[in-house]
Amino acid sequence: MSDANEITCGLNEAGLDAQVWLDQADTGEVKEKLKLNTEAAVKRGLFGAPTMFVGNEMFFGQGRLDFVEEEVKK
Repeated sequence: MSDANEITCGLNEAGLDAQVWLDQADTGEVKEKLKLNTEAAVKRGLFGAPTMFVGNEMFFGQGRLDFVEEEVKK
């Protein structure tokens, strides 16, 4: 999602104040957190989206949601 209009519409449709969220996303604090989260994800082996972790198990792709559910239930 790189189109600001799409993001604005999605946030507004969800009942959120798009401008508040967009302003918050543009802060140094949020940008630093994104950088740290990205570095941590790369260290764990994440290579695309969606990637989900359950404990140390990594699942890649929407088609793996059943496997994620099974792992969570263990």
